[in-house]
Amino acid sequence: MTRTDAVLAIICAGPERTWTPAQVSEALGWPPEKAAALMRHQFASGYLLPSGPGRYHLPTHIPAAPAPHCRPSRAGLTPPRTLPPLAPPAHAPNPADLVMVMNALHAHGRPMSETLLLHRLNRPGLELANLQELLAALESGGQTRRTPERLHELTVVGL
Repeated sequence: MTRTDAVLAIICAGPERTWTPAQVSEALGWPPEKAAALMRHQFASGYLLPSGPGRYHLPTHIPAAPAPHCRPSRAGLTPPRTLPPLAPPAHAPNPADLVMVMNALHAHGRPMSETLLLHRLNRPGLELANLQELLAALESGGQTRRTPERLHELTVVGL
């Protein structure tokens, strides 16, 4: 297990809360500076979101005060139409990739098309077919949904 995986494992053990580097370093028995540097790197890489100075959270947990750039969804303004379900992924997706997709949806603050999401992720080797598998896994897990306009958004309350 890499150091990055160890930090994410600690944070994933308590996804409903925010974490400081001191808390993570205590759980791992590391110096606080090492945990702080890894958490800053994970934020820069899109795995964590900031929830205040020196505090980070996963996209599955939305702090009480959402980021000011987040806007409410327009999806509820049109009558819902029935959409066919996305095809389930052929294999279990990488959890880190799922977190990156959820971070991108959260940071955007409103529903996104697959093409825009692929552009925002800007990750080498990620193709539209791979992204569709990730979105299908998130949709089947209840973490995202498709709007009637065929856009994707998080289903976390508070966005």
